[in-house]
Amino acid sequence: LADLLALSDRRSTYYDRPTIGAAYAFWYHGRRVNPLVDIVADIVSITQADVVEFVDLGSGTGALAWACGVVTVANRACGSRCPRLVVREVESSPFMREAANALWDAFESEFESGVERKQTKTSWPLVDRTSWPFFNVPSGRPVWVVASYVLEASDNLQGEDVASSLLTVAERCRAEGVVVVNTRANQEAITEIEQRFRERDWDIRE
Repeated sequence: LADLLALSDRRSTYYDRPTIGAAYAFWYHGRRVNPLVDIVADIVSITQADVVEFVDLGSGTGALAWACGVVTVANRACGSRCPRLVVREVESSPFMREAANALWDAFESEFESGVERKQTKTSWPLVDRTSWPFFNVPSGRPVWVVASYVLEASDNLQGEDVASSLLTVAERCRAEGVVVVNTRANQEAITEIEQRFRERDWDIRE
């Protein structure tokens, strides 16, 4: 109960609880999908590639995969071109992954989007910077790193480490872009991320 209360109050939460996946999905899943649909649609609209890959850090209940599915199905219904979308989910909690799989199975049974999901069990942002990536992205494919509501209140205290890890992931994946979606409660960590990426000459947009 304490973890669920913390989750509702936007405080740091322990995600290795059997009930956390379902509880998170009921309260947040739709709200997480909504802004990501616009982001994915914008990325799809500017790419000429046949396949676009997303690296979803702290993928939770799979909101990014759902957003990719919605965009794919919508483009198909409108007769518009849409590349094949691949989502590489990075999530350490087995209960969040379990909820994500159940939600995705329900989505695909209804819409058959064809979006490809691949899961990696590891912690974010405490990645081993010497061993990343944990997968190989085929050369020539545009890659977008997405960190959607992955930051917690405690990350403001370790903003430098979070920023370094995110930059490492982006560079190792040869990312075309990085998308960070979060609340103002994590402004200190966001500021550190922006500063670190500017130092490497990344273009920062809000």
